Amino acid sequence: MPWGIPFGVRLRAQSKADTGTELHRLVRNLRDATSKIDGVFVHGIHGGEGFSKVTECLKELRELYSNERANYYACTSTCNLGMYEVDFGWGKPIWVSLGGNEDPMVMNLIYLLDTRSGGGIEAWVNLSEEDMAKFKRDPELLAFTSLNPSPLHINTPSSHTVCARM
Repeated sequence: MPWGIPFGVRLRAQSKADTGTELHRLVRNLRDATSKIDGVFVHGIHGGEGFSKVTECLKELRELYSNERANYYACTSTCNLGMYEVDFGWGKPIWVSLGGNEDPMVMNLIYLLDTRSGGGIEAWVNLSEEDMAKFKRDPELLAFTSLNPSPLHINTPSSHTVCARM
């Protein structure tokens, strides 16, 4: 989604990188960062000062994105939203995905969603080809995940998008 088009509210949580971080610490950092976006925060943006809070958040995002020295990775999740229970009249989905967009706006994006069986989490990771090559060979990542290409065929497969089951 282009930045010039408003759609809902973009919320962000940030965590500083630590090159020696183990997976369990990374998960804890992500959980701590996202816990800052709680009911109090969401309720606050609905109040009289909501516009100014959202504006301030957007200013911080602009500063973050414009920093050429920073490597920014976005993470979003639809876990526990019942995506596989949605039925528009032709049955429940066989497979839910982000959509296969290679737009630079979705680069460095990690998209978490429930597996169809409900027994795990899929992580759709969009990276540059160079970063993806490193990512797919990371031994710590491979110890906790399995690269799991979809059994379905996508119309426009991306050479630098991977689906990993955790």
